[in-house]
Amino acid sequence: MCVIGPYKGQDAEELSKTHEREIQKIKYDSQILQVKVISRYQEKYTITENTMSQVKSKFNDLRNESRKLKQLRHKKVYKIFDKIAALNQSLKDRNLYGLQTHQNRIRIQICGMKKIIEQNNKILKSNKWSEVRNYLSQLEDYEKNNSKNWSENAFSEY
Repeated sequence: MCVIGPYKGQDAEELSKTHEREIQKIKYDSQILQVKVISRYQEKYTITENTMSQVKSKFNDLRNESRKLKQLRHKKVYKIFDKIAALNQSLKDRNLYGLQTHQNRIRIQICGMKKIIEQNNKILKSNKWSEVRNYLSQLEDYEKNNSKNWSENAFSEY
């Protein structure tokens, strides 16, 4: 700035006043920024910070609720699978019982047939005409019983 003589058509006094006005404007701007604007921004900052805190809290609550629901769902799923396992065991036991009963009947019939074979062998060795004449064949009974057992057995359920 030129203090002596005119500068670009302005004299030194006018430049001095202009300079002073600019300095006052800068001081005014700084004062307004410091007193009013910064306080409004600080208030907005604080409000935003509080809002962020609330948002974080809500999302933490949602995360915790989600975890609780997940645990509850897992418990329900475990209960369902426990029920399925219990039902499976029950069906297995019932079916195995039926098969074991069927197997016991077959074993009894085999024992009966072996006794008949022993009796038949005794008859054949004895050469007694009366025993041969009084012989009653049980072959047809066992063959009918055998086909009946196999057609009506519990295997058709499996």
